[in-house]
Amino acid sequence: MIKNLPKIRGKYLFDEPLAKYNWFKTGGKADILFMPKDKEDLIYFLKNKPKDLPIFILGAGSNLLIRDGGIRGVVILLKKTLNNISINKEGDIEISCGILNSKVLNFCKVNEIGGYEFLGTIPGSIGGSIRMNAGCYGSEIKDKLVNIDTVDLNGNEKTYLNKECNFEYRNNNLPKDLIFVSAIFDGSEKSSKEKIEKSFKEKSEKRKLSQPIGNKTCGCTFKNPEGLSAWRLIQEAGFQGLEVNGAKMSEKHANFMVNTGTARSSDLEDLGEKIQEKVKQDTGVNLEWEVQRVGDRHCLP
Repeated sequence: MIKNLPKIRGKYLFDEPLAKYNWFKTGGKADILFMPKDKEDLIYFLKNKPKDLPIFILGAGSNLLIRDGGIRGVVILLKKTLNNISINKEGDIEISCGILNSKVLNFCKVNEIGGYEFLGTIPGSIGGSIRMNAGCYGSEIKDKLVNIDTVDLNGNEKTYLNKECNFEYRNNNLPKDLIFVSAIFDGSEKSSKEKIEKSFKEKSEKRKLSQPIGNKTCGCTFKNPEGLSAWRLIQEAGFQGLEVNGAKMSEKHANFMVNTGTARSSDLEDLGEKIQEKVKQDTGVNLEWEVQRVGDRHCLP
């Protein structure tokens, strides 16, 4: 596998531990971690890689549980590569998909573009936020996206309009093997720096009161079933505040799973599965993971 890798301008790391690249701070190794120099380097790699080489795309790792066995093939890290942001001639915002949501908010505040305060309270990158149609406080990514530039795993580029994404709750329906490279967002809502800062602070204070900020967590563990709240189902099942082998459901928000410092990925996943089983037994409701679980569950011998 290593001998057939294309020569790139970026960097390859081999047997790279992935715990430092995700918010749970757990997980095994990547066979190969590829950090492209830029978009062109990424496309060159995709066009020249071995055809049977498994590929996984890693952004900020804010909604990700990497299993203890790690990830086979190549993990492509975009956070340090695709991180440009600017205003185009139409007045819209062009954002590379590796850039963090918090940086988008800061850019919008400086340029007095309103409507992105909600995004500043969501950990992660723009690419991941588009993938899961991230949202809170009555706003979602789908409300602001104009179009998105993508690259498939063979290096072919294509642009999709908002309506072609078919956004739904915490999801879009674009092909799962697409790499989100950059996107254009609506820049028409004007506001003052003071109003933006005030709105963001209000949302941040609400978040601090209701979520375990500062802990090793990846946000909401499960999606809300239609017409129901996942946190309430977890609370009623008796799991709020429960800790097993360092994996814990937060006392502050029952749907937030926390690594208290000693948990392995298997401990976190086991706890989630126990919750699913108990909620199903008690209520008949199937809780669906919102956190993306990837990699091999067990370490290689």
